[in-house]
Amino acid sequence: MTLQPSPGIYDRLLDQDLTDLLARYPELRPLFGKLEAEEQPSRYAEFVSQVLRQALLEEPDPERRRVLCNRIIDLLAGPAGTPRKSHLENRKLIPDPKPVLLEITPPHYAGSGILRSRG
Repeated sequence: MTLQPSPGIYDRLLDQDLTDLLARYPELRPLFGKLEAEEQPSRYAEFVSQVLRQALLEEPDPERRRVLCNRIIDLLAGPAGTPRKSHLENRKLIPDPKPVLLEITPPHYAGSGILRSRG
């Protein structure tokens, strides 16, 4: 059961879920506004980020999570047979048991005995 939207001020992009919700309550009077072209990249990126986060939380397999991210990057890089955006292709995640860079140590620190915390 979906709750009726509360009256108030919103700043939410119109997606299918919101469209369906508003259709169930025709007595409500929603007010929509334009999305300026300058705002689109950041607003769409935030929207997709939220959707992607939810999808990744629902996917229990870590490898499938990585593959899903790389498929999205492939899509953004452009279709095969067209000029691809290699700067995006090069951002694909690499399968590795330790995929997070934690530090880069200058060469002169090698063997200096710098103690690292173990926690």
